[in-house]
Amino acid sequence: MFRSLIESLKEWKRREKRKPLVLKGARQVGKTWLMKEFGKQEFEEYVYLRFDRKDETEKIFSGGLRAEKIIDAIKLRTGKKLIPGKTLLIFDEIQESSNAIMSLSVFGEEAPQYHVIAAGSLLGLRIHRGNAFPVGRVEFMTVYPLDFKEFLHACGEKRLISLLEEKKAIREKFKDRYMDLLRMYYYVGGMPEAVNAYAKSKDVRLVRCIQESLLYSYELDFTKHMDETAASSVSNLWHEIPCHAGRDRSGFGSFPSSELHWLVDSGLAYVIRRSVPEKKLFVRGKDESEYKVFMLDVGLMGAMLGLNARLAVYGNRLFGEYQGVLTEQYVFQQLQGNEGEISYWVPSTAGGKVDFVLEKRDEMVPVEIALDSCNEKFPGGLKAFCNQYKPETAVRISESEVYVKDWMVNIPLYGIGIKI
Repeated sequence: MFRSLIESLKEWKRREKRKPLVLKGARQVGKTWLMKEFGKQEFEEYVYLRFDRKDETEKIFSGGLRAEKIIDAIKLRTGKKLIPGKTLLIFDEIQESSNAIMSLSVFGEEAPQYHVIAAGSLLGLRIHRGNAFPVGRVEFMTVYPLDFKEFLHACGEKRLISLLEEKKAIREKFKDRYMDLLRMYYYVGGMPEAVNAYAKSKDVRLVRCIQESLLYSYELDFTKHMDETAASSVSNLWHEIPCHAGRDRSGFGSFPSSELHWLVDSGLAYVIRRSVPEKKLFVRGKDESEYKVFMLDVGLMGAMLGLNARLAVYGNRLFGEYQGVLTEQYVFQQLQGNEGEISYWVPSTAGGKVDFVLEKRDEMVPVEIALDSCNEKFPGGLKAFCNQYKPETAVRISESEVYVKDWMVNIPLYGIGIKI
C-alpha cells in the first residue's frame, strides 16, 4: 500500500534537529502499518514496542526514566541492537503508559541521535495532555484515511495518477475510468482495511462488512470511555452526523457540546468554523454556533446512510445523492492533507456561500463545489468572495474538466490533487 505521508516521514528522518515524532489520528487509519513500513524502507531494522501489553513493556522503565537505562532495557528485552541512524524505535499505543509518553522527551533531550516514532489513540493522547504529556518536546503528524490518489495506487492505477499531471486532452480520454473509480471510492472510502479488501477481491459486500465492523468497534469505544448514559448520547449524535454533514450550523446546537467534543477528540468527527473576514486576513468565527461537522471517512458515512452499492457502479447520480453530503465529505477529506486551516465562508448578505476556505499564512484559497455542467458561470458564493477579497486563486470543483476563467480554476471531482 502506498501512503504519501511516507515522504514527510523521510523528511523528518533527514532533519538534524528533529524531535521524537508522534503520529496522531483515529483508530484503524493505518498508523501502526505506516510506522513499520517506514522502518522497513528507511532503516536497517526497527524495534517495535506496544505499550498496551503492560506486563512486558513497563519493565523497560523499571530502572527509571533515563535514556541510557531505557535503551539498555530495550536491548535486553528485544535482543536487538539499537544503532543510531540505522534502527527505528517504534512506540505504539503510548496512551496506555505515562512512562512511555514521558520517555519521548527523555530521548529528545538525552539521546537525540536516535530516531523515535510513536503512535496511540487520539483520544488517549488528548487525555494525557496537560498531565504527563511532554508539550513542546515532540513533533506531530496526522494520519488520515487514504485519499483518492492513494486509493488509485492501491487499485493498481498508477498510470491514471501520472495522467492527472498531464495535459487536459490526455486526461479526457480516461474521464469515464476516473469517474468509475471515484464512484467506487465514495463507496469504499479510505479506511485501509476496506481499501485492501476491495483492491484484492473487488467484493463490495466484503467491504461493507468491514465498514460495519469498524463502525461497531467505534461504538464499543463509547462504552469503554464513559458511562452508559453518556455513551448513548454520543452514539445518538454520531448517527446524526451523516445526515447533517457539511451543513451550516448542522443542527447540533452550540459547539462544543460534550458529545461532539468527544467525537472530535477521538478523531471520528471534524469541525470547521465559519471564517470571519478582516481585510484580506481570516480568523476563525467567534460565534460557537457557526460551524460545520464532517465525518472521519466518506465510505463509513455511506455505510451509515445505507448507500447501495449499485449507485457506486451505475451513473453519476451518486455525486448529488443525499443532497450532496457525500461529495462535500469527499472534498473535505481530500483537502485535509493540505497545510493550514480549513474553514468556510458565508457573506453577510444573501448570495451563496463558499464551501471551504484554505488558509495558508497570508494566502486564502476559496473552494466551491458545483454539481452542474455549466462551465461559464461562477457559483454565486465564489463570485462574491472573489469580488470582495480578490484572492490569487479560486477553485471550483465540478464534474467538468480543467479550465481557467478570470480568477477561477475549475477542477474535476476526481482531480482535486491536480497541480495548476
